[in-house]
Amino acid sequence: EFVSHTAERIATVPAVDFKRQLSSNNDISKDIAAMTLLGGVIAYGIDEDKQARASAVTKIPLAGVPEKIQLLVNTTIAPVPSVEITVLREKPSDEEGVIVVNVPGSPFCPHMARDRFPARAGTVTRYLSEAEVSALYDQRRAALA
Repeated sequence: EFVSHTAERIATVPAVDFKRQLSSNNDISKDIAAMTLLGGVIAYGIDEDKQARASAVTKIPLAGVPEKIQLLVNTTIAPVPSVEITVLREKPSDEEGVIVVNVPGSPFCPHMARDRFPARAGTVTRYLSEAEVSALYDQRRAALA
């Protein structure tokens, strides 16, 4: 039931990135910033197959993880994007589970993480070119006007 509920909740979003375990701080920041262009979800504690589909729940320790992710968002991504962090547990008392980070598409793109501008390209992350960054800054200025 936990697996099917988790898969149903995640299956309806445009871009999904499954992570077997919690990534490094640099990767967490990069992955969240990359999702801001079009929006998407990062699910920590879910393994994926070779086609980037969820294949198994691989629960991770939950203690302090939502706070750590929010702190990284607030201190390593500029401008700070909006994110929603959800903890999924099989039972309320479980110390392990899945962390789902919902990243809405942002009108303030591009978002910089670690001095670069990451973006999703299918199932991988790439870095924006100077021309792409310039076009997104133009788009941001127009949205704020």
